[in-house]
Amino acid sequence: MVGDIKQSIYRFRNANPYIFKNKYDTYRDTDQGIKIDLVKNFRSRREVLANINLLFDLFMDDDIGGADYKASHRMVFGNNTYIEQGLTDQNYDMEVYTYEETKSNITKDEQEAFIIGYDIIEKVQNHYQVFDKDKLILRDIEYSDFVILLDKSKNFDLYKKIFEYLHIPLTILKDEALRKDQDILVLKNLLKLLINVKQNKFDEEFKYAFTSVSRSYLFKISDEEIYNYHVTKNYKESSLYQKCLELVKDIDYMSASTYLNYVLEELNYEEKLLTIGNVKQFRVRAEYFYNLVKNFEEQGNTIYDFVNYLDEIFDNNYDLKFSINTSSSNSCKIMTIHKSKGLEFPICYFAGFSGRFNTSELKEKIIYDNKYGLVMPKVNEYYKDTILKTLLKVNTKKEEISEKIRLLYVAVTRAKEKMIIVMPEQEETSEVLDIVPAYERGKYNSFLSIMKSIYTNILPFITKKEVKATKEYLDNKNSNSEEELLNTEDNLIVEETSFEETLLEESHFSKDELHLITKEEQDTMDFGTKVH
Repeated sequence: MVGDIKQSIYRFRNANPYIFKNKYDTYRDTDQGIKIDLVKNFRSRREVLANINLLFDLFMDDDIGGADYKASHRMVFGNNTYIEQGLTDQNYDMEVYTYEETKSNITKDEQEAFIIGYDIIEKVQNHYQVFDKDKLILRDIEYSDFVILLDKSKNFDLYKKIFEYLHIPLTILKDEALRKDQDILVLKNLLKLLINVKQNKFDEEFKYAFTSVSRSYLFKISDEEIYNYHVTKNYKESSLYQKCLELVKDIDYMSASTYLNYVLEELNYEEKLLTIGNVKQFRVRAEYFYNLVKNFEEQGNTIYDFVNYLDEIFDNNYDLKFSINTSSSNSCKIMTIHKSKGLEFPICYFAGFSGRFNTSELKEKIIYDNKYGLVMPKVNEYYKDTILKTLLKVNTKKEEISEKIRLLYVAVTRAKEKMIIVMPEQEETSEVLDIVPAYERGKYNSFLSIMKSIYTNILPFITKKEVKATKEYLDNKNSNSEEELLNTEDNLIVEETSFEETLLEESHFSKDELHLITKEEQDTMDFGTKVH
């Protein structure tokens, strides 16, 4: 068996690292097996490994993180070509770029994106040297040698915007969910409509699909016209219905993938995509959709079966994930840490450390846990957490912190030649440590809190950076937001008015408001939701 508990980062998929840990401890302490630690690392330079060991000596142990890092998990430098053919006078030690948080109209994420962007420009312009391990030569750094790793993907578009402003090519590597995209939804409803026309059905499903496809970029029928079809029920008179009649003539004589191709060609699908945005991304999604149909067809299924399959995905909110990659090969990369697992890059930037860890699962009233089983609240007149829920909270928080420490380990071990961490400046409150006390690690709620706890230890690696967010960028940012508000088709007449401020009621949330809801109250709320 081969594994590394330090890279177990799929707790959200119910991965249980302690299955591996129990094996590891058993083989270490008994004669039931032989434990061999593969600690020699051939990916990274000696300095990178020394920096990683410095960090994880301080906050990963058997109790928090699941591995006694200092005792048996420290990495050993193994690639001598770095000090033979790859030797330079460059500084390969970790660098921590800090910045002073500003109250001006620029966010922390924007500040970090600018710091990283200008650092990339400087390294490219100064011909920073990286080592090609395959050719055993040093060469000038290229954009493709840089990667930015974030815990979450929410700021990818922000980085794309700022890097475009700085004229730096950037590829976003992330998984997309099939069912969330407008073009995929239209394709699904188009196939649904065709089958309904073939079967001469005019039920609710037909009406929904008819409306969706009518309003889409494929037909662009006005809402007034669509409304009239629904009122009069003269669907057969519509141009859409007539086109569908033509398209379904041979539906039973074609394979699913051939039929899909036929329909898209007849409707000039790709040409019409030009009207709604990023055609490259739409092409990737359309190709994935086609391959999905093809795979389904190879299992002996028809286009009817495929539409039923899509219904199940959409009705049950399932996700089909696929990768989007539409940029040139010589570009910087940005991805989540999970996405980076197994990859390697010469220069790795780590940002977004201020984001808090997600513990929303603990807010649920009924929770299933592998250790405590089904945990339910005590119920009399009110909901109330039991001692079991309290124990579960403590355990879950510890497991979440352990998972995030392992996630950070996966992130920093992607670096071949240099790690660069970007984070807000912190006060020097901690002293030089051998290891962060367990009670303090138990309070970790972000990657920033981890770095803050060892701030004094990493002082030699810290460089304070000035954020070069230009006045032009900030002016554009402000003017764009104003344009979005003002750029409407109609000229609006705005009249100033004033309102009296009257305090109607001042109330505070308390447990008294957590009474059990009666059936009548629930029915009333359900009715209100439907009306809304």
